[in-house]
Amino acid sequence: MTRDLLTILTTSMLFSSCYKAVDEGSNLFMANASAEPCQITIRTLAADVVADAPRLLIFDATGTPCGDFTLANATADTTLTLDCGRYRLVALTGSKGFAWTGALEASAKLTYTDPLPTRPLMMGMADVTLASPRAIATLMLTTQTAQVILPPVSLGQETAAASVTLSPLHTAIDLNGARTSADIVTLPYHYDNGQWRSDTVHLLPSAGNSLVVSLEVVADDAARTYGYVVAERLAAGGTYEIAPSADGGISLNGAKPLANNTDIFTVAHWPETPSLWDGHIVVQVTPDDDGNEGEMLLLSCNEWQRIHSAYYEADSLEAAGIAMTYQEGGSALGIIDDWHIPTRDEATALRKLLAAEASATINTLLANADYPTLSLTDASGNNVRYLCNDAQHTFTFASPTASLTKAGAKATYNLRLVKNVRVRIDGQ
Repeated sequence: MTRDLLTILTTSMLFSSCYKAVDEGSNLFMANASAEPCQITIRTLAADVVADAPRLLIFDATGTPCGDFTLANATADTTLTLDCGRYRLVALTGSKGFAWTGALEASAKLTYTDPLPTRPLMMGMADVTLASPRAIATLMLTTQTAQVILPPVSLGQETAAASVTLSPLHTAIDLNGARTSADIVTLPYHYDNGQWRSDTVHLLPSAGNSLVVSLEVVADDAARTYGYVVAERLAAGGTYEIAPSADGGISLNGAKPLANNTDIFTVAHWPETPSLWDGHIVVQVTPDDDGNEGEMLLLSCNEWQRIHSAYYEADSLEAAGIAMTYQEGGSALGIIDDWHIPTRDEATALRKLLAAEASATINTLLANADYPTLSLTDASGNNVRYLCNDAQHTFTFASPTASLTKAGAKATYNLRLVKNVRVRIDGQ
């Protein structure tokens, strides 16, 4: 991911009661030209790939809206000048398929529209008090919805209509991330080329500890309903496949978020190294002596650029905050959290394992999958350096023998995270 200074578009909507431009075309806005100003740089970071440009909302201490911007991309820096005081910052993406329940203010809620959302809703918030000339606010975008997939199903030639209902699900979310209004959500089928199909949607999580799944089939002017109670709940960040059958059976398979760090995952075979496997970069596989279990070292598919080290006084926990919220998902291991900044030993292993031909192989795979590639050298030919050792040191993928060096207090670096997982070969 790249992080560039954003010049706010002159077409962005500003609320005149809170802002006026310092000069035409400037990226600085002031709430009151006579008040003491504070310049704030606002950053958004995401635990997963962000498909849409984030929307940034700014509210003052009373909840009154002060600004509404569409950012150029998810990793751009936005620099504003605001009056000193308290503000609520909200960044969100994937809000298509939602509508505001009332006026856009700090207490507003998002509810479903028709059609339902087809992209994940991600939100990040921060309460800031501006009392100094310069400040930095980092908003961590986290997924608020679950992906629900209904595979195509054959329901018989006499079928005139079909749908699946899920309940109880939350149907509203406020700008604090609180979910409310439990209700039934209906997923309609449409007939296409001999099968009944439904769009993949992203829904707010379950409101209870179980899920009621009902399949309704209309045929010969009569409706038949098959209902099931599943001891499962839709969780934010999870992916769930709900598969009805022609005889009324229903199965649910889910890749839940936040896999327990002590879990032993089951795989069909040892992945090749290096490889892009199941949505993860597999750098190293270390089987036990019996060959049935072992450790896999994963490298994050996402990359962050222009990240400060732990020695940067204004935001010493920037890299640690990214690691704290990062998740990565796949069909075999589910969604994995608890990633970390590479240790010194892991950084040394990474630069050796992903040097030369290995880095070229990985970059080809990443590029084909629309992930950011490993950065080797910059435009000036200098080796790009990545943070390691709790963001106190740096290393590079450009050379298998380059030394780890102490990070600077003001310089910025790239960041990839790592994760060690315990795996077992299926059937062993």
